Amino acid sequence: MLITRHVPDLFELEVEFINAAKAAGVGRLVKSSAFGATLDQQGAKLLHARSEQAVRQSGMKWTFLRPQFFMQR
Repeated sequence: MLITRHVPDLFELEVEFINAAKAAGVGRLVKSSAFGATLDQQGAKLLHARSEQAVRQSGMKWTFLRPQFFMQR
């Protein structure tokens, strides 16, 4: 399960995790992403879309969770 808080180097951190997971023989990666993440976006949505692309290219099975918002107090 890959969950990363929003930081400027989110993509680089997640790629390191993806590579480590693949090297460890992980069969499926679940990534908490961003609602509406696409490569034509900016900011966090773009970073998450780039990470999703890296997961797809890893060859592992994957599931992306794209919550719109969280209910919290």
